[in-house]
Amino acid sequence: MPKTNTNKNRNDPRTSKSIRDIKRAMLELVAEEPFDQIQAEEIIRTAPVNKNTFYKYFGSKQDVLDAVREDLLSEMINRLNKMPDKSLRGGVGLFYNCLNTNSPARYKLLNANEYSDFADKLSAEFFAADFFKSFCDMPEHQEMVSDFIADVSIGVYRRWKNKPKDERQDLEKLAEMTTHILMDGLKGIG
Repeated sequence: MPKTNTNKNRNDPRTSKSIRDIKRAMLELVAEEPFDQIQAEEIIRTAPVNKNTFYKYFGSKQDVLDAVREDLLSEMINRLNKMPDKSLRGGVGLFYNCLNTNSPARYKLLNANEYSDFADKLSAEFFAADFFKSFCDMPEHQEMVSDFIADVSIGVYRRWKNKPKDERQDLEKLAEMTTHILMDGLKGIG
């Protein structure tokens, strides 16, 4: 959890603008270079904010990245809750569409090996949503069921990404196949 300090001046437009600028700068830099080469000073310059402002809201570049993940998760959960198709296929399809985004920085965060921790945390948080827990009637098993849905969905997506582009099916078909696997096990792909 990032150490953002937004409670003091929550209604101050400068606070939210500074935080947005810092997160935007992080995304710009993620698209251009590896995370281990990104320095807080570079984020500060790119934002542009002063050093005190940066450290007032974030303790480190990792905290900024965590805040970016929280924003993306919030966006995905909002889309999930507004989705007209309340099926497992719809939820998995939304996840796949988010992974396959056109934003270079988001795509890198969700698919590059160097950001696998980012993607794993985001996936775990997304699939822990009440939406996915609703597919299990027994509360004592809901967490295990959402973990299973996450593991299968991520595994199928990663295998799909490793195929040559001309051998990949579209994301709707991928979501449908994943749902069959989730609901019917190995019989679902036959």
